[in-house]
Amino acid sequence: MTKPIPSPAADDRTHDIFLTGATGLVGSHLLHAFLAQGLRVKALVRDKARLAPLPALFDALGQGGRGLLEAVDWLEGDLLDYPLLLAQTRGCARVVHAAALVSFDPADAERARQANVLGTSWLVDACLVNGLEGMMHISSVATVRSPDDGSPADEREFSTWQTASGHYARSKLKAEMAVWRGREEGLPVVVLNPSVVLGASADQRSSARLVGLVWEGLRHYPLGGTGFVDARDLARAAALLLARPEAWGERYILSAADLSYRDFFAQVALLLMRRPPDRPLAPAAALWLARAETALGKILGRPPRLTPDAVRSSAKISRYSSEKFRRATGFEFMPIEKSIRDLCAQFLNERTIS
Repeated sequence: MTKPIPSPAADDRTHDIFLTGATGLVGSHLLHAFLAQGLRVKALVRDKARLAPLPALFDALGQGGRGLLEAVDWLEGDLLDYPLLLAQTRGCARVVHAAALVSFDPADAERARQANVLGTSWLVDACLVNGLEGMMHISSVATVRSPDDGSPADEREFSTWQTASGHYARSKLKAEMAVWRGREEGLPVVVLNPSVVLGASADQRSSARLVGLVWEGLRHYPLGGTGFVDARDLARAAALLLARPEAWGERYILSAADLSYRDFFAQVALLLMRRPPDRPLAPAAALWLARAETALGKILGRPPRLTPDAVRSSAKISRYSSEKFRRATGFEFMPIEKSIRDLCAQFLNERTIS
């Protein structure tokens, strides 16, 4: 067991939250929600150059806009630097861990293991040694196994090494296991398992890419489907749980609605006034293309645009239940149609400005 050192009294805490991944889609929305509540945040970022788009995003989110960023204590560093984590989490009340490497590229398997698994484990150890009040871990529905009968998955369903879809899902599963190990050693924890997160991002990554595909004339759609949740709802849910310590010690799926990829892309196409994808992407043909693209990427030295893991994941129909979180908190998700509408509006606004 990791041996704790005496922790500061509540009145001596310098920060309420030590946040990782603050420049990503999820982390930036978490940061905005925490600051809007007046929480004192220390934020770890790999490169401060990535802070540049945040003011515009915060203005779009409102509730004080870019002015909120003045209160952040920025820390440039790496999750794999354990001495840094140990020193900088000292004096913080809780850690909120949102940083992760999201990649289906087989070449990134080792990087994902290092960032997602080892980085999470180091954070857990730092929390234990410094006697922090708790750790909130942003995991993924990638760690949740879908039942064989097609019913919605709930928090009781854990993926296994065999059922996890590729190296990214396996890295997130092992990261979550590191968090539950921390709980066994005495660290209060709560784990959030969001589905596909939709929202305005600081640099048009993540879900904005899906909108961009439709804009560029996507013709084929995957045969599967999955759950979707708004980044603003995810941030509201996290802020709510920070004030509900009695709800900790659990994992919570956060998913507002299930959609087929065909329906999702059709809604996006309608809002962008583009032709919707109308050709089903047969998994066998897609796998062949993905393998060819992966091989070509290695030759050309660039990331593949399609990978076997992504094909397998998008061919599955996955459904998720957030009933446990609703019952515990009374939380209501915004309609996913609004999330898609706002995401498309932001995409069009970015194109107008540029």
